[in-house]
Amino acid sequence: MIELKNESHAKILNGFFYSNHGLLEVLPSCDSEDLYVRGFVAIRDFTQNSINFEDTEKIITSLIFSDSDQDYEIHLFIILFWITYLIGADKFNAANKLLSFASSLINKKTNSELKALFYFAEGFKESYQGNKIKREECFEKAINICAKNSSYFHWILSRCRLFYAELGQLVKFKEKYDVHGPIRKSSKNYPSYFAETVNDIETCNRVITNLDLEKIFNKSSSMDIRIYQKHEKTSYLVQGQLDLYENVYLDNEDAYADSTYFLIKNNKEKALAIIRDEIKRLPNLNLSAGLIYRAPVRAELANGNHEAAFQLIQKYRALGGWHYMDDFYLARVELLRGNREEATEQFNNAYHWCRYFNASQRLDFEIKLSYEIKPEDLWYLSQHLNEKNKGALQIKDSVSYKNHKYGIGRLIGKSQSTLLLKNLIKKYAPMESNILITGETGVGKDVVAKVLHEESSRRKEPYIAINCASIAESLLQSELFGHEVGAFTGAVSKRKGVFEAA
Repeated sequence: MIELKNESHAKILNGFFYSNHGLLEVLPSCDSEDLYVRGFVAIRDFTQNSINFEDTEKIITSLIFSDSDQDYEIHLFIILFWITYLIGADKFNAANKLLSFASSLINKKTNSELKALFYFAEGFKESYQGNKIKREECFEKAINICAKNSSYFHWILSRCRLFYAELGQLVKFKEKYDVHGPIRKSSKNYPSYFAETVNDIETCNRVITNLDLEKIFNKSSSMDIRIYQKHEKTSYLVQGQLDLYENVYLDNEDAYADSTYFLIKNNKEKALAIIRDEIKRLPNLNLSAGLIYRAPVRAELANGNHEAAFQLIQKYRALGGWHYMDDFYLARVELLRGNREEATEQFNNAYHWCRYFNASQRLDFEIKLSYEIKPEDLWYLSQHLNEKNKGALQIKDSVSYKNHKYGIGRLIGKSQSTLLLKNLIKKYAPMESNILITGETGVGKDVVAKVLHEESSRRKEPYIAINCASIAESLLQSELFGHEVGAFTGAVSKRKGVFEAA
């Protein structure tokens, strides 16, 4: 518990961190003349739409930067509390400034729950901007530092559980945090009721019934109903309940969901037009977790626009928002480029992670929307699953998933020779010239070649690797320049040469 001279400040902090009551339930018993109480009342009124954001921001800003004597704990608390509302309003510059200010206030004597709230706010900001990996790290810091007997610890666990569920990765939460036992049930910890259902929607493991959602709605505050409505939309789309979606949500200003709806109905052109119009209107991609928010990638791929899809995937990756299903989208990109070998590698990655996260039916859902994939290509991918995917699943280190390698990141190691190699690649990659890579068998010359390509100005173009030593002399011309049907015995189909493919 936090002991303060100001009774109202103590009530607010202890109510938030150590009781099962929410902040709104504590405020009525506090001194209404206290400046900090007034600040929290302004935030409450804003959430209930009785005061606009600009007026609320003026009240909180004047309070935070006031010259009057400040109670350290309550002052830091209102800063961190307000940051989450700034993020929700897309005020990232203001949120970053306050996060930096809050960081300067934190010291060794700072209450552990206040430190946990700082990490939560920081992770929330990163996740809102697309960096799910950073939020995962912030959750871990918050959970580790928080007192395990506090109500706030269970609130953080509950939020963390929902975060993993929205990514379709609840299995990771259970592996990391089930050691803490069940989350304490309270009205504050409502996400714990929702996580299983959300994860099922995101991985398509089972049918989500309307009754599931009604039970959750009954345990939720009105503020959070919109979060659940997002997943209800997804539920209808996943189950193919398009009539329900049409009646309740179609044309309800959610372009990501509507684009998915039209793609399911095989109206590829309309699905693409809707999502492109939305991105023109709001250039920043919607980076929320959830199945419907990869709608731009799906629509571009279904219409055969592999480079546009690739650029979108790169944006997600650059922001730290990588999802295991992106490997499947990259497989589709490579198929459209005519590169079956690279497509097979990406498909193996996707299949591995779908099995790990119990998301095989999510993969089925994605395949159904992959209208551009030819049946023979899908058969080829299925026939070239590696032995680990065909047989018992061998779980990889989760770090390899978290740090999906691209470009210079493919080279692992910090030795002097490795650092020298990385510097040489950065030096030569921008050059428009042929590069000879030498080395003994098995040292990774092929990896260096791929890194050079991914670091070069040609990274957007296909990367075609061939083993010249394995090509018979009689087939060299066909391999390099391609052939038509019937050009020679065994030429049963037209084939692009590597020069045309590149």
